[in-house]
Amino acid sequence: MFLLDSSSDVTLENFEKQKGFVKSLLRWFGVSRGKATASLTSYGNRPRNVFDFDINRLPSDYDRLVDRTTQVGGNRRIDRALEDVRRYFAKSPPNKPRVLVLFAGGRQVNETEAKSPEKAGKALRELRVHIYFVTVGSTVKRTELRQALERTGKVFEVSSFENLWRIHIPLSKSIIQG
Repeated sequence: MFLLDSSSDVTLENFEKQKGFVKSLLRWFGVSRGKATASLTSYGNRPRNVFDFDINRLPSDYDRLVDRTTQVGGNRRIDRALEDVRRYFAKSPPNKPRVLVLFAGGRQVNETEAKSPEKAGKALRELRVHIYFVTVGSTVKRTELRQALERTGKVFEVSSFENLWRIHIPLSKSIIQG
């Protein structure tokens, strides 16, 4: 499962770079009909599911669906995105790998009702979801994200969206090794 950061401070150009990176990962992992499957949610102030897991999709279906993904806008609410995707993993077979790749182009907004990513990620950890954070720029609170992982998953850091390609192989290998 992929969570794209489409909050208001992510430019359209940088949002498109995230989408291109996700399409590249989908091809690299061989996501296609009858084999592996994927899901995509775009988040800003609230999460918006773009497509669910579906074993019958062709690779071209994934490309088309990712291309059609639009920005949500609003403040960056990582907590809401993490809480929302929990329901998808709760329905997935426990014997299948559960992997989440979340992109964050900055720190979560500090709103009164906002939970820390650590608290929001707890329910996912209980479902044995491996969380991989892809952080972009220097404003992300990486220590808070690392606490959300609790020994499962990893934080990958890049200085800008145009540098996402630099983590393609390390991220892919880390996901495969679990």
